[in-house]
Amino acid sequence: MRHLKNAFGRIYLYALTLLIFSSAQAQYYTQVPVVTPVHSMIGGFYEALPPSYAANPTQKFPLLIFLHGAGEVGNGSAASLPLVTRNGPPKLIKNGTFPTSFTVNGQQHSVIVLSPQFSGQDYSGTGVEAMINYAVSHYRIDETRIYLTGLSMGGGNTWVYAGSVTGSSRLAATINMCGNSPAYIGLVNMIASKNLPVWAFHNEGDPICPVAYTHDWINKLNAYLPKMNPQAKGSFFPGGGHDVWSKGYDPNYRENNMNVYEWMLQYTRGGVVVPVNQLPIVNAGVDQIITLPVNSVSLNGIASDPDGSIASYTWAKVSGPDLYSFSSANTAATGISNLAAGIYIFRLTVTDNKGSMAFDEVKITVNAVVTPPPPPVPGTTKYINVNINNGTSYSNTAWNTWNVLSSMSSAAFKYADGTASTVKAVLNAQTNIADNSTSYPVTMCPAEVGRFASYHTANRTLTITGLTAGKTYNLELFASRNGATNNKTRFS
Repeated sequence: MRHLKNAFGRIYLYALTLLIFSSAQAQYYTQVPVVTPVHSMIGGFYEALPPSYAANPTQKFPLLIFLHGAGEVGNGSAASLPLVTRNGPPKLIKNGTFPTSFTVNGQQHSVIVLSPQFSGQDYSGTGVEAMINYAVSHYRIDETRIYLTGLSMGGGNTWVYAGSVTGSSRLAATINMCGNSPAYIGLVNMIASKNLPVWAFHNEGDPICPVAYTHDWINKLNAYLPKMNPQAKGSFFPGGGHDVWSKGYDPNYRENNMNVYEWMLQYTRGGVVVPVNQLPIVNAGVDQIITLPVNSVSLNGIASDPDGSIASYTWAKVSGPDLYSFSSANTAATGISNLAAGIYIFRLTVTDNKGSMAFDEVKITVNAVVTPPPPPVPGTTKYINVNINNGTSYSNTAWNTWNVLSSMSSAAFKYADGTASTVKAVLNAQTNIADNSTSYPVTMCPAEVGRFASYHTANRTLTITGLTAGKTYNLELFASRNGATNNKTRFS
């Protein structure tokens, strides 16, 4: 039985996969679940080999490792492993929409894609390292072309491994989707000092992983001296939502005529393969906010080209109201007038003397005419006191108790004097309530607040409704916590 166990320690679950791909072996990737422990945090992974892999027994192939998000954690078993195919490259492969090859600098490349399932956050990077070692020992890997990508939690793992001594030297490029990790300066300096190519994506209104993380990574990497070559690349999209990966991983989404896979394949370990013509650098200027009747702004774009000159500038509206007028749409600096209330996104596209293009966008927010409210009548200030807790009532009748464990939508709150109000609130996310007991010491917050810790580890939003036109509202938020280092409270 021991010999039998060794022989089958690596279990391939072929049945369903063969049914799906039996008629298209030559055209699509075959994605196979492999249930075998690679690391204490990796019990299995998906293997996707190029269609040409078997037919070319001496050829070595680039390796792309994909790291999933927190919603797809599992033990790598046959039951949990399919969660990994929810997003990213394994989803594209499952749907038959992942290209079988990419043409970069006149050469075709087909990529091995391995998608491990982690049981949690890989804070040390040892799980990623183990997966790479396993791949090198079991597949024909071109070790000059090892690429790492991840989303959300997996994006955080990508930053951590890329910033390690081994990862920064071993990887050829990284692609990061809304990575959940602050830009620790030690990791930043390691990536920058090794000139590791980075392309990171994030939605500006991401409610789960702060977009400030990715802005901070890009800014710190590009501020490192001597400057990275190539400079870190960031793509930020207006609007909310956590899912930036559907757009970023889409082979049809291109910037400067390259999707993320073509972009990464430009680079090899041991030296940056710089394209023949380097892309121009463009900045559309800072975002602006105006309030009607002011209806015009000045845009001050700038651009440069590291190996040539700028041949043309073009301004265009990406989104926003239909009313606007450019004083000139073909100069770096221009004016826009006749703006209406709303949010505009304008794009400055530049073309260099060799035909390469790059763009940057600026947001102009135009607020409607503000009619100041009438001054408050002395003596009419009223208070609403709300304690988010587990339903415990207080003898202090001036306080509302909101049991978020029962419902994250409150009833109408009462004023401190006992009269009814129309004000209600909704909390979008909640983990738990910790009772600090009546002896919990408080400093600046009321005792009722210090009693309970309402906590959640990601950003959450408190929405207040039922406000009355013409009234002025002041909002005070207090937060307490249970424990020295955890049970954080975050609001946006």
